Amino acid sequence: MAEFKNIYVSYGEGDVLRGIDLDVGELEHTAILGANGSGKSTLIKLFSNDIYPRVRPDSSKKMFGKERWSIFELKRLVGIVTNNFHYYMEHTAPNISCFEAVISSFHSSIGIFESQEYDDIMRNGAQRAIERVGIAHLSQKPLCEMSTGELRKCLIARALALEPKALLLDEPTVGLDIKAQIEFLEMVRELSKEKTIILITHHIEEIFPEIKKVLLLKSGKIFKYGTKKEVMTSQNLSETFGVSVELGLDGERYYVKSMRKNDGF
Repeated sequence: MAEFKNIYVSYGEGDVLRGIDLDVGELEHTAILGANGSGKSTLIKLFSNDIYPRVRPDSSKKMFGKERWSIFELKRLVGIVTNNFHYYMEHTAPNISCFEAVISSFHSSIGIFESQEYDDIMRNGAQRAIERVGIAHLSQKPLCEMSTGELRKCLIARALALEPKALLLDEPTVGLDIKAQIEFLEMVRELSKEKTIILITHHIEEIFPEIKKVLLLKSGKIFKYGTKKEVMTSQNLSETFGVSVELGLDGERYYVKSMRKNDGF
């Protein structure tokens, strides 16, 4: 799905990402962890073609086997749900319905406009996506009347309406209560049966069992990248986040047993 070789991204004179090498195959669900400022947001934009890497003779970036995509073509293949987009929708178009938020994804707009045309394929696709995430009863509910969890599911439906091959989820449970977090992650687990999931987070407990690879990002560089078993160690997490972390494992789920400040990191 994604193959990056020696990728550098610069803002101004400084490199924000340096020497990024990764290879995410189809249904090879991957978690990306890192502290604030580690480069996670920039990496998201790299996946979606919202930014481009520096041109270097020893670098290459492929998505689905191709180096060149228009941003609109790629958005149909990679559904993206970010906390920033949640906030944007909530404050930019509070009065549109869930259905309008979902179907307008076919025109990459926020809401429906008179100049746009929608056919039965689009309407049916939007309705299927809404039903798939279990919010058919909220189809006509305005965004401003939705709970945080309901709106997050609406945004997942918006991404699914285009039938993407992959979902890129950036901090997807921010603002959700415990019950909503559990429901959301169970929904993502179900979607992982047929969509490649890339999960960006700094919450270890969100790494669900189907995730097989983990990438640790630190100061714009990949600190560790490999199988979950190889990467998810107390030492690696401690060095990534700059605190002393002791990991526990309950079945197939990792959790933080203890965490404390440590001047050694």
